[in-house]
Amino acid sequence: MKPISPIRLTALAAATLMAPYALAANPAFQDTVTTAAAGICANFPTSPVCVQSNLSGASEDSLAPTQSLASNDAVLDQARKLAQDEPSGGKLEIGPFSLLLNGRASWFERDSSTLERGYDGDAYSVQLGLDKRLSSHTVVGGFLVYERSRSEFASDLAGLSAQSSEGKSDADTLSLLVFGAHNLSDALYVEAAAGYGWSDYEFNRSVYYQPTGGGALIPVNTAGETNGSNYWLSLGSGYELASGASSLVPYARLTYARSTVDGYSENELTATGLAMRYDDADRSSLTAALGLRAGMTQSYSWGVLVPFFKLEYEHEFKNDPQEVSTAFVLDDANTIFTPAGQEPDRNYFHLGAGTQFILPHGWMSFIEVEALMGHSELERSRLLLGLRKEL
Repeated sequence: MKPISPIRLTALAAATLMAPYALAANPAFQDTVTTAAAGICANFPTSPVCVQSNLSGASEDSLAPTQSLASNDAVLDQARKLAQDEPSGGKLEIGPFSLLLNGRASWFERDSSTLERGYDGDAYSVQLGLDKRLSSHTVVGGFLVYERSRSEFASDLAGLSAQSSEGKSDADTLSLLVFGAHNLSDALYVEAAAGYGWSDYEFNRSVYYQPTGGGALIPVNTAGETNGSNYWLSLGSGYELASGASSLVPYARLTYARSTVDGYSENELTATGLAMRYDDADRSSLTAALGLRAGMTQSYSWGVLVPFFKLEYEHEFKNDPQEVSTAFVLDDANTIFTPAGQEPDRNYFHLGAGTQFILPHGWMSFIEVEALMGHSELERSRLLLGLRKEL
């Protein structure tokens, strides 16, 4: 987990002193626990809710399964980024076939809010592909992509638990991506990409139960596994303004992505009877981007260097607040609690820079770094490395 800043520690300490058992209370979840207590106790009479079903405010916040709202964030973000990459290599003059090998690393952190639990994590992927130049104007190809992502959820805001986090989420995703690009003229091009992915998820929650008014913290640890899928489609166009060795490319892109996590039930690792089950979780995104990419070609005895810089504005049209229906596994009455996420930030920027290395004997490599800018809740940075060999 990323260290908590001194300013945040001071704020948390002050809030805890002022209201140690009422911070971040979730009365909707308290109502669910009260209603479900009879069913839980009928199946598990030693559950702590059988002694006292009223929770402290901090425990309401801890037990509420808001982690489920972030369950497919990393996979959906991966789908969007795969759709937005430029796997065709732009307007490079390459041979009939090329072998492609890319690697990407991402680091991210999302702030906690009154509706959603914050998290931080990382994702790493490897991409193996092949493209074919059909003519001097058209190239098509595909990638097989494997990505491993991991998110760790923030600890409770009240600071009553010594746990460094309140659970984690791991996802392994295998995706198939196809793409194509066509030059309509020496300057104008269009491109498209589409893909489908299959994901395996592992979830862990490390939360606690505490009765109202304070008292001992009772650990509640659960684990669950499920599957999911995602798909995406991207359409884009750009126009290259060239002057000598310099180029400036304004471009636009429209991307749709959708991710689904299948429903599942948790297995409890502690004896509290408070494991939960989850319905399917779906999340969709529709974004439009306007960008500007500037580059300069520099020739050397060993090859050609093409450093570039890009700035991109992106607007989110969809990705509405997510809702996931949940219930306690031992509650036969199936009392439903539906945590709802917050409205997403719809306007933000991507700032990136990198360089391409065009080498003798049909070799090309590149490196690119990118940072998310101006987003109200999310911080994210990426590193992308690539290698292309003309066959």
